[in-house]
Order: sequence, then C-alpha cells, then structure tokens
Amino acid sequence: MKAMKSPLVYSTISIACILSLGTIEPAISIWSLLLSLVLLKWFWWSETPAVIPFLFFLPFIEIHTTALQSAQESVSLEDIYKNGGTTFWLASLGLLFCAAGFKASTRSINWSPLRTKTKLASDAQEISQIKLGFSVILALAFSSFIDIAIPYGSRVEQLQYFVNGISSACVFSFFLHYMANNKGHVLFWSVFSIFLVSSFYSYFSSWRTPFFLLLITSMMRYKEIRTTQLLKATPVLVPMFLLVFLWQSVKGEYREFLSGGYQTQQIRVSQSEALNKFGELAQSAVESNSLFDDEVVEATYKRAGYLEYFSAAVTKVPEELPHESGKLLQQSLNFALVPRIINPNKGVKNDRAKVEKYTDFYFGANSFSSFSLGHYCEAYIDWGPYGMMIHLLIYGLLGGLLFRITIKRYNKLNSILVWGIVWVVMYPFGTFQQDMVTVAGRITWGAVCHLYLFSPIYNRLDKFIQSDTVIN
Repeated sequence: MKAMKSPLVYSTISIACILSLGTIEPAISIWSLLLSLVLLKWFWWSETPAVIPFLFFLPFIEIHTTALQSAQESVSLEDIYKNGGTTFWLASLGLLFCAAGFKASTRSINWSPLRTKTKLASDAQEISQIKLGFSVILALAFSSFIDIAIPYGSRVEQLQYFVNGISSACVFSFFLHYMANNKGHVLFWSVFSIFLVSSFYSYFSSWRTPFFLLLITSMMRYKEIRTTQLLKATPVLVPMFLLVFLWQSVKGEYREFLSGGYQTQQIRVSQSEALNKFGELAQSAVESNSLFDDEVVEATYKRAGYLEYFSAAVTKVPEELPHESGKLLQQSLNFALVPRIINPNKGVKNDRAKVEKYTDFYFGANSFSSFSLGHYCEAYIDWGPYGMMIHLLIYGLLGGLLFRITIKRYNKLNSILVWGIVWVVMYPFGTFQQDMVTVAGRITWGAVCHLYLFSPIYNRLDKFIQSDTVIN
C-alpha cells in the first residue's frame, strides 16, 4: 500500500511544530505532532478505508488530549496530574512501540483482496445497495432476537455482543459501498440519519460511530488531502465537534434517566422515552449556553484524555506497591479466555476494585459509572517502564497478525464486505483506556466468532448482496 499524499496535512503539522516552541512544554507538544506524522506515514494508505489509522489515532487522542489541555491552559502536565509528565511519556512511547509491532507484522502482507480504489469501485458495482441495506435490517433484527432470547446477566450474555458485530460489519459495508459507488444518495443518508438518531438510545456515546464510519470509509476516495476536501468535510466535523460538548453537558442526567435512577448501566426506559428526554436535555443545554462552560470543557478534556488513573498508578507503583511481574496479565487472560462453564468460580469482573487498589481513587458504593485502569497502565503495573514497551510491542505484533489472518480468511469474498469484517474484528484492538480483560476477551472471542463461527453467515451474505445486473 502506498502512503496517502497529504502535503496540506504534513505542512500544517510542520507549522504547528514551530508554533509549539512557544508552549509551556514544547518538547511534549513537538513530540506529539511528530508521532502523529509517523502514524500517518505508516498507516494512512492512499485510496483505502482508514480502519488501521483509526485503530492508532483513537488511543493517540486518548493519550495526547492531556498534552493539548496543557498547551491550551498554559499549565504543565505535572500541574494537571501528579507524575503527569512521566505518565505521558510512558503512554506515548508505548503507543509508538505498539504501532511498530503492528507495522513489522504487516510489512509483507498480501493486499490483493483489498487493493485500493480501483478494486473497491469494481467490487461495489457487483453489490446491490438495496440488498445490502436489507442485510443491515436483517442483521439488526437478528441482534434484537438474541437480545430478547438471552436475559440480562446470563452466562452467555457476551454472545450478544459478538452477534451485534454482524450488523456492524453490514453497516460498515453499506457505508463503504456508498463511498465507492457514489450512488443511492437518498437511501444512504436516510439510513445514516436513522442510525445516528437511534444511537442516542445508549448509556455510552454510541452516536460517535456513524460519524466515525463516515470519515473512515470516505478516505477510500482520496489519494491526497486538499483544502477543498476539508471544507467538504465541515458538515460532518462541525456537528461531531458540537455533539462532543453537548453529550458531556447532558450525559449525567440522561444516564440517570435511562437507568430509571438505579445504580446500574441497564436501560429501563423505551427508545421513544429516551430520545424525547435527550431532546429536552439538549434543548435546555443549548438555551442555557452551557455547552462550553469551563466545567464542561474540563470534563471533556478528562473524558477524551485518559491519563488520570494511569498517573495515579505511576505515583503508587512501585513506591507503595511493587510491580506485579505479570500477575495482572495472567489474571486478565484467565478471566477473559476461560469460559465460565469451565471455571464457574472465577467471580465477577470488577474494574473499580482494581482502580482503587493501584491508585488513590476511592468510589465508595457508587457503581453507576465505569472505571478502568486501561491495558497500557496494567502493562506498566506488571512490568515497569521497559517491560511495558516490550509488552506493547508484542501486542502490536499480535494485532498485525490478526489483521493478516482476517484478510487471508476471507480473501475470496467481495472486498467491500471484507473491510466490514476487518472493521469488526480489529475494532477492539484500537484502545488505550480499555482494560486487558475487555481487550483480550473481545479480540480473542471476536476472532473466533467472526472468523470461524460466523463464517457461513458471511459466505451466504456475500452471495446474497450480489447485484442481479453486474456493470462491467
């Protein structure tokens, strides 16, 4: 794959590096910009869906948002978090090692099933948009059936998550098909609107996914990024930016409404009730001009960045608690990979207890929110600074191997659908804030399901979505 030509992006980052000399911590600012250039050079491929860049830029944002906060507020990372500077370098270098492992593992990959815009455009003409859209509906209906069939708290509840991945693969393929074919505008934007509105019926910020898919799939159209293309993306980027602050303004009250006031993440209201409530809260936030209050901006920085717990762990380990020498990793893999039917006594996943043990944060009886050290932090607790880098290098190597296996497994399917499967299989890999239990479980069992258990479904789907009339 050829790297995307993006002189505008590269020149903008170069200018930003010069301007960074005036920030309170120029070394951190310049390093952040240079690392973004490295990631773009390695993974931003010409005329290709930006799945792999997304996997690295999502953790990049989670790590480097605090550096942006430091530059914007003219305070050092040490002023934001104790040991914030040390933690930043550990996390950022860890991302570089992870990316290097992935890069090394995919250096000689066979791209023939996914080769650039020409292949995608050709394969898109072989697919019926109507049939692909209908497949999305069927997959969503199947997910709803599984949701009803498997009760909340069941031992096999995780199966629902992986079944939902089928609909996610179909939705990604639907977006990519539109970008490659550039036809059926009314149908596509109708589906996008429905997808966006319905995504607010969630305890988490699921509304980001439609925007992510729009941006990721649209990259297959471009050999390089120009000013005109950025201007065309404004109708997508501006609403997404505003929704970040809107969600941060209303999410506390909205989540409490969804749960019916219970200390749980289970939704106890109907979709219509939830969306009406969200509309009311959003209108109130806009009318009160509270979207960009200092409190909301500060909370947004903390939510987008994820160095708080990591910094607290660096402060406590190894000063108060010794490094675990792999004990955390062993426990995480045992919990994630050994089915409960084999080990019924493995207990319940408790991220809060782990956070409280390795940091000075204490949450009392509150279980209404989710907490996680993040698997980068856990790697530091296990191995220390140097061992953490080796750990993340291996993690990157395994991620690249999974990417290769996915492509090889489905190299005979239509490339539009292959990218949908790649998206679902690889998505859990691209995170900084998720703990290793979640990462290992979703990657491993997701690969088992989507590469083997669900392969008959994808093979039938590939045949079903074929257009009756193929245009040569």
